[in-house]
Amino acid sequence: RIRTDPGRGPPRAARRHHAEGHELVLYKWLSPELEDKVPPWGNTQVGCAGFVVNERGELLVVKEWRNAPSSRRRVPSEQWKLPGGMADPGESFFECAARETFEETGVACRPVSVLGLWHRHGLAPWGKSDVYCVVRLEPVDGGAGLEPRVDPDEISACRWYDVGAFQNDQDHPLIRKVLSEVYGVRPGDAT
Repeated sequence: RIRTDPGRGPPRAARRHHAEGHELVLYKWLSPELEDKVPPWGNTQVGCAGFVVNERGELLVVKEWRNAPSSRRRVPSEQWKLPGGMADPGESFFECAARETFEETGVACRPVSVLGLWHRHGLAPWGKSDVYCVVRLEPVDGGAGLEPRVDPDEISACRWYDVGAFQNDQDHPLIRKVLSEVYGVRPGDAT
């Protein structure tokens, strides 16, 4: 506990850096003649998605659960998306994408490359920024014939979706862009 005079805030010798849970961190810049270079407390969350295409040209996709409007029931989301989620502290993009893909689908993968990043701001509910990394993953066993296993707490459905059919049937801008630009599969291509 830090004692302060009522209404005066923290002691002048230190500035509030951040507070989280039961922890308050104060700091003092020791070179007042120089610009304060202490970075602000993290205001950006990091997430990753796994872009997994098996040997048969099928993309691994999931549907999450969402809350039904004006109800306590969970219902499946309407749109297919890539498996993914928030990175754990100290986890790389590759580690996060492979872990999230395995947790949500049961498909073990190895990382290949970063396909892209996007950066958004002001996300609900805390107004944080978000850096989301899409990682190309390969199934450890090639993935052909491997049935995904749904994590029932997070995922309502999971499947391998033919990439040509996905381009023609679905309207997910990120996935369609990657399929078009990286894999050369464009809407209207024969499946």
